[in-house]
Amino acid sequence: MKKHFTILSAFLALLMVTSLISCSGSSIDILKSTEQDKTVVMKIDGIDVEYEIYRYISRSMLKDYNEEYGWDFEKGENGKDLVKKFNDDVELTLKKLYSTISISKKYGIEYDNQAYIDRVDYEMSDIYRSYDNNYASYKTDISAYYMNDAVYRFIVRNDIIAVELKDKMVDSGDINTDPDFLNSVFASDELIRVKYILISTSNGKTMEDCKKIADTVYSKLENGEDFDSLLKEYNEDTYMAGNVDGRYIQRGTLNEDFEEAAFALEVGEHSDIVETSVGYCIIKRLEKEQSFIEKNIKQLTNDYTIGQYNLTLENHMNSLSVEYTEKYPELAVFPSSDN
Repeated sequence: MKKHFTILSAFLALLMVTSLISCSGSSIDILKSTEQDKTVVMKIDGIDVEYEIYRYISRSMLKDYNEEYGWDFEKGENGKDLVKKFNDDVELTLKKLYSTISISKKYGIEYDNQAYIDRVDYEMSDIYRSYDNNYASYKTDISAYYMNDAVYRFIVRNDIIAVELKDKMVDSGDINTDPDFLNSVFASDELIRVKYILISTSNGKTMEDCKKIADTVYSKLENGEDFDSLLKEYNEDTYMAGNVDGRYIQRGTLNEDFEEAAFALEVGEHSDIVETSVGYCIIKRLEKEQSFIEKNIKQLTNDYTIGQYNLTLENHMNSLSVEYTEKYPELAVFPSSDN
């Protein structure tokens, strides 16, 4: 299930600290990375990837794999294939993360600029204060997400740079925001209007449960039942529930599998069942309304900008080289003979 980049990536989103700890502080020294944490396990486009970053990505993904395929999935009948898929997914996610750093050089953005470091320090000080500077409690909380302080700071800095990078792409003209050009885009099939019925795992259902329900909905559609009526009965997506006119979408803004299915439709057609990261959905394409486009031109322009940013990073990511170091096999979740 492929996902596009976002300015604040969902997979790489920061831990949202909600607790306020009112107990004695502890030394900030306990947040320092260990020597093993700083071990370089690979290089992406010549940029060092330290073990602490690899651990965060790989352990988070391992949790997802265990939930989807079961514990000890690597020992099952399809274990070899799943391990390869796992390693490929970890590498792809790391390339996505580091592509921001790699492409920034083209736009005159220096990742190690002191101004970015100062902004990270400022944001982190707010986080520490929410714990009454009890660094031990903070460390315990983020450890549950396979993070340490350095990883948290890395992601904060990446997100800060991503916002500036998008603006630089617009300013340079690499993302074209000329009004006449955008009007032609919005009049074309690069902007489409859809409705969809999502059967979601968010309320505790498994993917298997969701698929069974999606099969039922699809069968009813094929037998002539009304899409809107089935949407009201089965849909579990809050956006669609609150937007009776549907959703206007552009490439690079949603799950790639969803987009691929949606943009393949003719007006009036509905898709097959589409697997996403949160369940299964069925999509129907509708006619666009010019009045909606004119009323929402600012939001559509922002969506276009984000979509083009995401697609630019994905294209850049595909060109990045990956080299594994001699330390990778001893620290990897599943060492591969291919690395």
